Amino acid sequence: MPFALFFVGVAFTTYLCGMRPAIASIVLSGVVVNFYYLQPGKPFHLEVKVLVAELAFCFFCALVVVGVDALSKARARVLYESEKYARILAGISDALMILDDDWRLFHLNEKARTLLDELGAAGKELTGENIWEVAPILKGGEFEREMERIKNAKLSSAFEIHFPTLRRWMDVSVHSSAEGVTVLFRDITEKKTSEAKLRETETRFQALFSQAAVGMAIASLDGKFQQVNGRFSDILGYTAEELSERTFSELTYPEDLPKTEVMVRGLLAGKINDYNLEKRYIRKDGSLVWSLTTVTLMKDSEGNPSWFIGVIEEISQRKKAEEALRTNETLLRTVTNESRVGLVMVDKDRRYLFGNSTYAEILGLANAEIVGRRVEDLLPGVYHEQIKPKLDLAFSGERVTYELQLASHPRDGRQRIYEVVYEPRNVMTNDPYVVVVIMDITVRRHAAEVLEARERELSLIYSNVSDGVYYLSVEPGERYRFLSVNRAFTKATGLTMENVIGKLVNEIVPERSLKMLLGNYGKAIREKAPVSWEEGTFYGEAQRHGVVSISPVFNEEGECVHLIGTVHDITQRKQAEDKFLYQKALLEAVTESVLDGILVVSPTGDVLHMNQRFQEIWKFPAEVRASGSDELALEWAAKQTVAPEQFRKRIAEIYSEPGKEFREEIEMKDGRVYDRFGGPIKRDGIHYGWVWTFRDITESKLADWALEATQEELRNHANRLEEVVETRTAALRETISDLETFSYSVSHDLRAPLRAMQSFAQILSEDCGQQISPEGREYIRRISSAAARMDRLIQDVLTYSKVSRVNLELKPVEVEKVFRDILELYPMFKEPEAKLEFVPPFPAVLAAEAVLTQCFANLIGNGLKFVAPGTLPTMRIWSELAMDPSRVKIFFQDNGVGIAEGAHEVIFGIFQRLNVQFEGTGIGLAIVKKGVERMGGSVGLISSPGKGSLFWLELKVAERSPAPPPGQQKKN
Repeated sequence: MPFALFFVGVAFTTYLCGMRPAIASIVLSGVVVNFYYLQPGKPFHLEVKVLVAELAFCFFCALVVVGVDALSKARARVLYESEKYARILAGISDALMILDDDWRLFHLNEKARTLLDELGAAGKELTGENIWEVAPILKGGEFEREMERIKNAKLSSAFEIHFPTLRRWMDVSVHSSAEGVTVLFRDITEKKTSEAKLRETETRFQALFSQAAVGMAIASLDGKFQQVNGRFSDILGYTAEELSERTFSELTYPEDLPKTEVMVRGLLAGKINDYNLEKRYIRKDGSLVWSLTTVTLMKDSEGNPSWFIGVIEEISQRKKAEEALRTNETLLRTVTNESRVGLVMVDKDRRYLFGNSTYAEILGLANAEIVGRRVEDLLPGVYHEQIKPKLDLAFSGERVTYELQLASHPRDGRQRIYEVVYEPRNVMTNDPYVVVVIMDITVRRHAAEVLEARERELSLIYSNVSDGVYYLSVEPGERYRFLSVNRAFTKATGLTMENVIGKLVNEIVPERSLKMLLGNYGKAIREKAPVSWEEGTFYGEAQRHGVVSISPVFNEEGECVHLIGTVHDITQRKQAEDKFLYQKALLEAVTESVLDGILVVSPTGDVLHMNQRFQEIWKFPAEVRASGSDELALEWAAKQTVAPEQFRKRIAEIYSEPGKEFREEIEMKDGRVYDRFGGPIKRDGIHYGWVWTFRDITESKLADWALEATQEELRNHANRLEEVVETRTAALRETISDLETFSYSVSHDLRAPLRAMQSFAQILSEDCGQQISPEGREYIRRISSAAARMDRLIQDVLTYSKVSRVNLELKPVEVEKVFRDILELYPMFKEPEAKLEFVPPFPAVLAAEAVLTQCFANLIGNGLKFVAPGTLPTMRIWSELAMDPSRVKIFFQDNGVGIAEGAHEVIFGIFQRLNVQFEGTGIGLAIVKKGVERMGGSVGLISSPGKGSLFWLELKVAERSPAPPPGQQKKN
């Protein structure tokens, strides 16, 4: 126990005071022990074993001192490297987060913390938490899919993503490795917004400026700062305490204050949720600083305005450095607490002479169970392979150092790595022994691997970050030399790495920018704080604009040894601003050149622009034009109209529906009439205001009124003509009805003499046939044939008249039954005279069965009759659903002589015979057409000469009828 207490004291002295005080304490303790043996009045007695044990213990303590001192120096180096890379991270203006393989947050800077807070992680402890749990809004979308893809493929990639809740676009750079994923978020909202606003230059008349580095502030509703971050203080040159006594209005440049107050009123009125505004602030030293300010109004649980959040420039570099330092201190503290030293002494028989508690803990044994036991009994698994060869070397007088790995630690079951030192003692005597020092370096090894991985990741970030980064050495005489630059720096300046690295700053930077650059470098060193500024410099023929930030790095003596700089390229933004100003001037010139009056109003009711013609129309006084208030302008305009109250009410309705367009006419008291057209200004669902145009239509309105009077007179005349037409139409219908009745009566009465002619001709042929000459018999045959043909003609006329005149009762009719009845009624339709092919199924249709039978029989009879001589008449009949599923088409395809295309419509007329070679009355197809139309259907034809004909009837399908097979649907 005394030895253990002494060992703890020596280790503690070494860790706090260094190696020299610890060695002095060891010597002093040795003197005290010897004095104990040399006290007066006591017999002197010194045992060799005790002396040897004392010397060995002192030597062991010296080894402990050396080891702890080396650990302390390693800690100092880790702190220095941590600070170095923390400052590199501090120079990055983007949000950075490092995730392990389980998506837990291992490291994140303040910009990343702010981003996660805005995504829903406010108030949560982020380090060590799962990214999908602290920010569920990121899960289940494009961001998670891209992250999984990059992680699984172990690659580096970049993509853009839109956060609708933040109204921001982010450029996400991701690097995946075996240890996890490094993610870098770059806010590209400004770029996206600038591109969109350039397309809207005809409607937007306000300045757009870029976002600088971000600072954050929380302010009360009266504009007083309640809390600011470090970067906000750096931008304005005030401390947080000084800012707590000031307001936004006090620090805003006077010319920019009105538009700021307009935006704040819009927030408080609930017209907008947040706003982005480029404005100037007054620094403590009186200078001006530009900033892209984003302000959001926060509300309490009841929906009442509570406080503002303002975002300007970038997150505080000091905050990022402190966070990185805390992370590395935690890692170093873990390594220090786990690095305890185990100590034993082994004699020539490989037995333990001494062992401390740490060594016993390593083996999972108590102290008493180590002393006196053999090494191979306690460590049988590794003795012969690793320990015995090393002990043999040590007993031969050689100092041995190696690493020992234990697959399963007795305490926690994890794999452990130990650094083992064999120090031989008394090798040339009969009592040699070896002092064994074993230190658990598992955590240190892991820390080294983690640090190495972090260095690789930081190097990758340094090489691929979108901002230019450069590393300078500080030399006497205000000389600064480039040590390294990343690719973004060379891209921004147009210089190559070979032309930059190793050169002095004054050899690279143009003379016009050098003085300001060196002044800012000196300021950062003097104030021991980062310095940022905006500059425009010519590199070659091209001018580049950028936001430059420089951070000093100091050594342990407080001397500035390095400068780390970042360059955020804003050349495109500057060019976009110049282009926007040109487009604005051009658009203003165009609006002034048109004859229409033009008014542009913001969503908050402020007049953004009115051209000269608009002012002439409404004759606004100077005080109304100077106010810029839409309310005053509307009140003045209402008084100029013939109906002021109606004018005010209409304007209120228009403003209540910002997404609609309106067009109406306005009558003025002086007799003028204007056409007013109003439309919203919007993009991607966001409302930016209204555009109104006013056109003088007084002359055209007078012409319209005259035209309306003329049109009214014409309408009266047309009404009189319609009455005459209706009267004549009624008379015509009555005449047609009489003609149909007469036609039916005449056709019916004509059949009686025809039947008599046929009868007498037949009697004459039978009774006097032998007495009549052949020529007479031929005349008798012709009389009979002509009478029969005349009878068929009369029958067809009667049928046509009946179909046209009789009311038809439509019922469900089974088509297949109709076909069977026709075959029974007309035997000549069967083989061998003809070949009919029916292709079922045929759905039931709504029809009059008698009329449907007549139509089918006429189509089949025509198809089998009009065929070329020597050809077997053939017809194929099938059905298909029409385009309207409630109707069906029934097709009749024959192999007849065909019909010319020009006769397709004529063939359905009454008494139309196209081929005199075949008998017929020319009424059959007219009956088909009239009958189908009376049943609510239609008829059609596809035919050409020599290729047969395809007739089709379209009728309504009866309910619950089976549909044709899918393969036969909609072929037409």
